[in-house]
Amino acid sequence: MLAGNLVSIVVGGAVHAICSFMQPQNYDWETTKQITVVEKERSELSSEEFKEEKLNRAKRWIIKWGVGFTLLIVVLWPILTLPAGQFNKGYFTFWAVIAIAWGTIGSAVIIALPLIESWDTIQNVLLGMFTNDRMMEKIEELNIKLRTIMSSLPEAERIYLLEKEKVKKKEASEIEVQIVPA
Repeated sequence: MLAGNLVSIVVGGAVHAICSFMQPQNYDWETTKQITVVEKERSELSSEEFKEEKLNRAKRWIIKWGVGFTLLIVVLWPILTLPAGQFNKGYFTFWAVIAIAWGTIGSAVIIALPLIESWDTIQNVLLGMFTNDRMMEKIEELNIKLRTIMSSLPEAERIYLLEKEKVKKKEASEIEVQIVPA
């Protein structure tokens, strides 16, 4: 079974590598930098995080640990079973417990991390799904009252519009600062 799994993984990778080397696509990755986004993300990350040298350093780290971990799982893990020869019940139990623990922990992390990272969005969606119509009617009623007050006090509406314009300009300048590297 182990040999069959290893053969399927290695052959699939080899076929992919051979086909890629024989007919490379030579994709120009610069075109991905030209993609325009509908909304600019207001990230808390500084412009330093997006500099080419920092991204290259992160890429090297990912490749180093990715290749290292792959070698550990695909080569070293099976090699560690060779000295045992035929597994006795205790040794098989040991390997089975390690495999089950590995799968369980990996599954928990794969499930939990996206939920933790997206928790604010999930809460907003759930709130939107389960907010009742009565609350929306009250919000609409408040909006009508505010519009009535604003129309009866032209000076208040002018001040409100000026403040709103200031906020828009401030947001635009913050986005511009994030886009233009320092």
